[in-house]
Amino acid sequence: MTVCNFNFKYLKDNSTPGSWRRGYEYHQKEQVAEFEVGKTGIKAKVKGNFKSFYDVELKFKKTGVETSCSCPLKEKWCKHAIAVALRAIDEHVYDDFLERRFKITPDFSDTQTEMNENPQGGYIFHFNPKRRQNFFSILVMDRNTGKVIRDIEAILKAFIAAQKTEENFELNNSQKVELAIFQLLMKN
Repeated sequence: MTVCNFNFKYLKDNSTPGSWRRGYEYHQKEQVAEFEVGKTGIKAKVKGNFKSFYDVELKFKKTGVETSCSCPLKEKWCKHAIAVALRAIDEHVYDDFLERRFKITPDFSDTQTEMNENPQGGYIFHFNPKRRQNFFSILVMDRNTGKVIRDIEAILKAFIAAQKTEENFELNNSQKVELAIFQLLMKN
């Protein structure tokens, strides 16, 4: 029996794009009015459009999370359930359930965001988390000046020129990552 990874990917895989987007917006706007954590799940009230509040319940199991909502939508993961689930993820409620019930220690290694070493390379890639989820927003900034780089093509041309003029030209690991990101951005 495998343990469920209750995270953003789990929610996206189990919901429609519209419900995911609207649920995320509800979560950002703090539409979850009541949020009561029990031994095996959560009972919550979420502000609604046609009704003041909808009742949402998440039931935790080792292999997944079951939902129920009093809204008229017939989706397992409606926008109200998504909003409650996102708050549960933020507060590590499912992880606490697994630890308490099954003695499974959660792994929060991916939440370590402090820099362990001095950054290298000439650019900073800044992700804008405030954007809506159906948009992708990255700013490329010069590490020395802090100015936003709008002409990514010029950077790629500079790499190519350096490779042609210098015999022993080799990118360091940070520059290789920067180049790979630039190439992906240029494709998109």
